[in-house]
Amino acid sequence: MNKIFGIIVFFTANILVKINFSNLRENWQRICEVKSNGYKIPEYFHYYLIISEDKRFYSHYGFDIYAMFRAVIHFVFQNRIEGASTIEQQFVRTVTNERKRSISRKLKEILLSSLLKKRYSKDDIINSYLSIAFFGDNLTGLNKVANLYNKELYELYNEEIVEIISRLKYPQFHNRNEQRILIRSNYILNKYEKESVKYIRNTVHNN
Repeated sequence: MNKIFGIIVFFTANILVKINFSNLRENWQRICEVKSNGYKIPEYFHYYLIISEDKRFYSHYGFDIYAMFRAVIHFVFQNRIEGASTIEQQFVRTVTNERKRSISRKLKEILLSSLLKKRYSKDDIINSYLSIAFFGDNLTGLNKVANLYNKELYELYNEEIVEIISRLKYPQFHNRNEQRILIRSNYILNKYEKESVKYIRNTVHNN
């Protein structure tokens, strides 16, 4: 089902970008400019980001229909709002800086994310996203947040990498979020300990 929806959405996105529906062409051009940066990031950042944000990253087509369906069910029956955005969608949102909660914004994210999946490798998408992601006040991009530790990216310990990835969810620096970051970091480390073989296998298979 995910593949069928992926193909349909991809061809729809191509048409809408060509006719520049709702400024999609301008947004796609801005995304492509970021994609040309050639940003390289150690692979462990990839593993931890996938576990934290998008566990089906290597199998979906830029958007995760199963996560979206689950989010709708939880909202309807439990009145609980939860995210269903993929890494591609988060990347699109960061580039376009459109954050108003609306169906139209979400649809645009899905359309542009499907184009990303077809044009770029999964590793390129992660690298480009982390090169511009917001980690907190005056901390845009992975290199800037790594400077907090006075280290290069390749010198960071696993615990430090996971703490950095956790800040994507809680970017503001205050006491309450510091506690949340610690809890999330422990969750990611435990999850990785259990499922690391699967993520590494998927990475090798898809590259």
